[in-house]
Amino acid sequence: MERLDGAKDIIIVSKLRKKGLLSIKFNLSEAVNIAYITGARDKFFAAVRLLKFNALINNKKTVIRVTKDNAIKITNFFFS
Repeated sequence: MERLDGAKDIIIVSKLRKKGLLSIKFNLSEAVNIAYITGARDKFFAAVRLLKFNALINNKKTVIRVTKDNAIKITNFFFS
């Protein structure tokens, strides 16, 4: 693994939760800190939460929305 100059390893240990967004663990620097990554994660979560898909179910047009639990799973996949 290549290490960037000036990058610091930060490990956040928190109480394990069954539901909710996970803690962020990345190599961080002064330019990209935990607040920056957390803000990006929260914006991503909000955008995913608003997604909706048009589908045909039993030959009827239906709108399927992303549930909060699925939005959490999607966000955790990309940010953990």
